[in-house]
Amino acid sequence: MLENELQLATGDAAKAEAARRFDVPVDEVPEATVSAESKTEVLVFTASADDPESAATIANAWAEPYLPLSREQTDSSITAAVIQLEERLVGLHARREEASDGGIVLVDAQTQWTAVSQLRVSADLSRATGRG
Repeated sequence: MLENELQLATGDAAKAEAARRFDVPVDEVPEATVSAESKTEVLVFTASADDPESAATIANAWAEPYLPLSREQTDSSITAAVIQLEERLVGLHARREEASDGGIVLVDAQTQWTAVSQLRVSADLSRATGRG
């Protein structure tokens, strides 16, 4: 999972946002490196420049867009999972209507509704806490 976060932090969307912040073309964005702290979920953004302030500006130009991008990606993943589960529920309800003994189908449907509810709560918490 952290590998996905590293790719997101250094990907095209992050680079485009850094270019926007520096008001330069994408191919002229000052480079920064992103690494993961061992055994943590912490990303470290570093940059080199002639002075510490410039290095911090470069690193921050890459780091600041990361959380909104991560949050957007998480929200999209949760939304896709909810849609998939809701579609499955429609099928389960149709099967239950057709089945003479709907007990097994009903249990499966209840499990799916629980999963949908948990995903929605997870998405709400993610947005409320600002964590993606």
